[in-house]
This record gives sequence, structure tokens and C-alpha cells, in this order.
Amino acid sequence: LKVEDIMLMGKSEVRHVKMSLSTGKQRWPAIWWQAGEKVKREFDLEDRVDVVFRLSRNWYNGAETPQLIIQDLKRS
Repeated sequence: LKVEDIMLMGKSEVRHVKMSLSTGKQRWPAIWWQAGEKVKREFDLEDRVDVVFRLSRNWYNGAETPQLIIQDLKRS
């Protein structure tokens, strides 16, 4: 997958990563908990990556969308 967007999340310090991963035809929202320190060090924007994930549902403002919960990720 290709990393198309990265947003760092956390209240007092950056801890989590929210990103968009693309297959080319499909774009998937993804969350990686406790991985904020890995951005720019282990992967970055526009990288192609191999991902281990769990498929989940995200409910926001009354809408339900699929979301990937990343368990591991590395550059391809």
C-alpha cells in the first residue's frame, strides 16, 4: 500500500498515527496506536508499505466507515 496522508495525534504528546493508505483504486483510513515515534524513522509520506492490520468500524457523526487498525508496518 502507499502512504498518502499522515496525521499525528495525542493530547500532551504525539503518540498515535492516523493515515490514509491507498491500493491505487481504494483509499483506506488507518490508525496505528502508540506509533508516533515511528513516523519519518521507519516510514514516511509516499512510502510503499507492507501492513498487518485488523479491519474495524469507525463511527463518527452518525456515519459508519471501515478503518484499518495497524498492528505492524514496514517499508516494502
